[in-house]
Amino acid sequence: MRLIVIISILLTTASYSQEVEDDSLKKVQEIQGVEVQVLNVSVRIARERVNHLKRRDIEQLQATDVGELLQKFEGTSLKSYGGLGGLKTVSLRGLGSQHTTVCVDGFNLSNSQTGQVNLGQLQTENIEQLVVSVGEQPRLLLPVAAQISGSSILIETFENSFTTDKFGLRSIIRQGSFGRLGGYLGAKWKVGKSFISAFGNANNAYGEYKYRIQNGFEVDSSNRLNNDYQDYAFGATYGLRMKKTNFRIGYRQKSIDQGLPGAVILYNSSADERLNTLDQVLFTDAMIALNDLWYMRAYASANSNQLNYTDPTYLNADGFIDVAHSNKSLNLGVVGYRFKQKWDFNTGLETTVSSLSSNDSLFANPTRYSYSAIAGARYSWWMLKFKGQLSTRYITELNENGESASDKMTLNPYLSLESQERGRMYHRHQLWYKNSFRMPSFNELYYNNIGNSGLIPERADQFGYNLSFVPIERNLDWHIRVAGYFNRVRNKIVATPTKNLFVWSMQNIGKVDVFGGEVVSKLKYTFKKNRRIKISSNVTYSLQKALNMTDPEHPSYRHQIAYIPIHSANLDLGLELGRTGIRLSTNYVGLRYSLNENISSNELDQFILMDISAYHSFEWRNKNRLRIQVSVKNVFDSSYAYIRSFVMPGRNYLISVSYAIN
Repeated sequence: MRLIVIISILLTTASYSQEVEDDSLKKVQEIQGVEVQVLNVSVRIARERVNHLKRRDIEQLQATDVGELLQKFEGTSLKSYGGLGGLKTVSLRGLGSQHTTVCVDGFNLSNSQTGQVNLGQLQTENIEQLVVSVGEQPRLLLPVAAQISGSSILIETFENSFTTDKFGLRSIIRQGSFGRLGGYLGAKWKVGKSFISAFGNANNAYGEYKYRIQNGFEVDSSNRLNNDYQDYAFGATYGLRMKKTNFRIGYRQKSIDQGLPGAVILYNSSADERLNTLDQVLFTDAMIALNDLWYMRAYASANSNQLNYTDPTYLNADGFIDVAHSNKSLNLGVVGYRFKQKWDFNTGLETTVSSLSSNDSLFANPTRYSYSAIAGARYSWWMLKFKGQLSTRYITELNENGESASDKMTLNPYLSLESQERGRMYHRHQLWYKNSFRMPSFNELYYNNIGNSGLIPERADQFGYNLSFVPIERNLDWHIRVAGYFNRVRNKIVATPTKNLFVWSMQNIGKVDVFGGEVVSKLKYTFKKNRRIKISSNVTYSLQKALNMTDPEHPSYRHQIAYIPIHSANLDLGLELGRTGIRLSTNYVGLRYSLNENISSNELDQFILMDISAYHSFEWRNKNRLRIQVSVKNVFDSSYAYIRSFVMPGRNYLISVSYAIN
């Protein structure tokens, strides 16, 4: 169990940049957060094409991290190891978290050590928009890595969303249960052709909360210990708008000191493990108009993610564990886009160098060189659109100690056919196929005793059908989407016993078939007689059959994959009376299993979480806003867990006060 914990906490993050959505062609556009008046190109991602949350929804939901926000999206399976700021990852449509790329303001938060991002460490105070896309990626000027991956999470932040306003400010103070106290302050200025932004935030909590958990035939009731959490972050960005070029450079840093409470084991709730991380990133990019048709983005980022894990009570030869890792990466890329009425093209090249070092003298200390390219074209005829895209990636690695993994090369196609009709009942159909992959992480290749340098990339064939309706009514904003999909994962990387039950190793032996369907209905109605009164609803339902197809002779053959619920749903209801509102949010997670063998002893109970929040805003001079919001989370005090033995908090509250100048 401790080994699992050690591996799971070897996640590091850095937070920085990417943009998204506008459903109409405009002469003045915002590309990657910097206003562009000379680049007449649309950031056109229709609202029915991807799922997204804007700032207004994020405020009303009162989520404290991105992992909590992603529960509101269909097709997502959340893994949360409990605690405040604890490890959170999501699997989209049963593919696994490593198949998802996370971008913040246009820069990929890659982590070659674990292959995934800890979403519990990404705060929400500064998020302007969050977009989730599966299969087809928003096509304009995204990093190549995001276009290649099976799915993406795109985040746009306040400090990098430059507008025509000369000054903008946002400040937030939050106080809640378990000693939770945090604040955020961000400001941005426009001075001539220059844009400047800066921010800082801090969060603190002692984290102790009561819980109940069923351990065999007994109910364990106690307090969650060693669950304190402190983080500090700051950063600044400078942008310059020239005649045909926009330039941006910035720096961000985040440090975290937290306890790791671990799994709740009967009669042993003590834990002394701690994790300290320091994440830094220097990033820059430039938007260039080559001519009236071609546009280019060149980008670069340098990431440094350092962590230190300690366990002073672990019984080994030293009498303790003190593990330090340093993960560094350099990313360089250029992407281009040609926009025209019938034909458009996209291209891209990207190079990434990643390294991992450790204080363990026996550690491999690997370095990875990755080279990616992508080219695609889209043709529009009548009401039909055809798109084809081909990407390739070549990877080579070198180690200071031990055998290096062999060189790898992949080819990944994407095909799409869609039709759309407009009118009072706008609707859109899309059929698509995408072949994607994910590289084995450094941990999977080289981690002491369990790594396997012979691993090959995990491949996924994704098939999807989307049907969207947008009824056009004066007072009604309504969006309905129905989707069906099939995913086949090959060469899935799983841990299996090698020499005996106590010695495990990573192997490419897994096969998974995922059959799924999704229904989404988003509605907002404004009353004709009193336009200050608005009601809204957001309903989602997901069906996922993620079946283990590895070995027909194994008892778990055709059983549901661990921790993926077959049924999940969300219901959000909102009522606004002018500047006052109330929002009810309900999340249902169905029956799951902690192992691939679907037997009763591996069952995790289904649960329903209900949150309620009320808010009021004071506004003056059209640009100043003071907002007060009170939220009660887990209203019915449900006892639940996403991961077996990692208990989650019961009923708790959160109060926030924010002031903004827009």
